[in-house]
Amino acid sequence: MPGFQTNEQIRVFNIIDGTLSGVSAATSILATFMIARVIYSSTSHNPRARKRYQHIIEITVQSSLIYSVTIFGLCICGFINTGDQYVNWNVLKAEEYLAGITAVVTVSTRFLMLIYPKLMRSVRTR
Repeated sequence: MPGFQTNEQIRVFNIIDGTLSGVSAATSILATFMIARVIYSSTSHNPRARKRYQHIIEITVQSSLIYSVTIFGLCICGFINTGDQYVNWNVLKAEEYLAGITAVVTVSTRFLMLIYPKLMRSVRTR
């Protein structure tokens, strides 16, 4: 956090940070919905293609949901945090945990999207 001098400046920073996190979560959810809708509607005439692309939709929705939930948690923490270090110790801890989870989810989501189809194939063959 930048070197703010008063609790009011910290509060304004936290509100802006929470708002940006909320916009990021909403954008992720909206983009995921739009991608899934385009894939679903473009495969409506071919049931075989729909079955094939259904896994892509599942992967996209699941990865977006994990990311959006953690970002939305950061949004809530930003709005709750008033800047008073004694009152908001738990909020600060929650923000640190969520920031760590967000970083891990952001990196691992792409990896999971690559291995998910292989995992599903191996589960079906058993």
